[in-house]
Order: sequence, then structure tokens, then C-alpha cells
Amino acid sequence: MTVKIGDTFGRWLVIGKAPVKEIGKNRKRFRQWLCECSCGTEREVLEGSLRRGISVSCGCFNRERSIEANTKHGATIGEGTPEYRAWQAMKARCYNEENPRFKDYGGRGILVSKRWYHSFQEFFNDMGPRPSQQHSLDRIDNDKSYNKDNCRWSLPKVQMSNQRNTYKVKGIPIADLSRQYNIPSNLLRWRIEKGWELQEALTKPIRHKKRLSRE
Repeated sequence: MTVKIGDTFGRWLVIGKAPVKEIGKNRKRFRQWLCECSCGTEREVLEGSLRRGISVSCGCFNRERSIEANTKHGATIGEGTPEYRAWQAMKARCYNEENPRFKDYGGRGILVSKRWYHSFQEFFNDMGPRPSQQHSLDRIDNDKSYNKDNCRWSLPKVQMSNQRNTYKVKGIPIADLSRQYNIPSNLLRWRIEKGWELQEALTKPIRHKKRLSRE
């Protein structure tokens, strides 16, 4: 089956071509397509995942099924679920002084909105089910508190880039700039700390030292 622009797969609409993705140690190359979910989310999806029905949406389909399966007559999923544990851990970090992470949260003035603090139901209504086992609760702005507008379910890679001690340039993690401009992050950081203009630091070609041949 040939995939082409305009095709639909579940909730995905194919809207364009995407860069080939290399996977695994052998760097096998897999074709991708830029797709738009019916909810409006755009994402690059492997062609094989579309053709075999492995990917049918951005995740909204599974979230809706999870809510339907775990919500009955107004009662949501509760104790023992990943979402409930995340809700408890969030409050413990902010209000339990014996929690080992309190100093980085409650000790810095990070709090939980009243809406969430008093009701797991409201927390779950706002956040929805955790998209996967790899996702965890994350604050978009690490200097602000836990609330609906400042939280998301994120993968570890996103959270690492969002840490307070991540080196950033104009608010952008240097690792992201390094990947985008294909320049080693340590060299980019050295250039910036030496006072280079950002554009020059990002685009000036790297001079490679010539190796002397041994006869």
C-alpha cells in the first residue's frame, strides 16, 4: 500500500513528507510522513506505523478510551493509578518538609493550586491520563507552581531540557541549538562564553586540525 498526501489513517491526515528517520545501531532508514490529527496536533509518523495501523492518532484516541473506561457516573480513576501517584508525589514535594525533594519545591516556594490540592478529580480532569509509562508530570516554567496552565505530561528528554541547571541561550537549551546547527555543544558554549555573537557562534565553520602522517 502506497502512502500519499491526503490519505487518512484512523485520525491521522497525511499533509506532507517528513525527513527519513534513522533507528537503531545500524542506523536503518525509515520513511516518515507529516500528519495532522483530527484534534489539530501535527506530528511526524513512520510510514510503517500508518500502514499497519500501529499509530491511529496523536494519543487523543487512547486518552479518550482510557477516560471512558475509567470514568463511570462522574467517578474517575483513583488510588493505585500512575495519575494518582503523580498527584500525591506532587503535593509531597511541595508540603512535606521530610520529603527529600522538598528543598527544590516547597522550599523554593513552589505550591499546588487550591483546585488541585483539594481534589484529585480536578487534577485528572485537567491533565487527563498519562500518555505512556515514560511520561511524567512536568512544569513548563520551573519557577512557577503546579496548576493547569503550567503543567504537562512530558518525556524524560523534554524534562532534562527544562531543568533549572540546563545551560540555555536566550531561553533555548544549548543541546537543542547544537542539534539544529550541527555544532558540538561544548564548542558552542565556549564560543558564547568568549563573547561571540550568537549567529557567528552558530554558523562559523569548524576548523579541523590536520593530522600529520607518519611514514
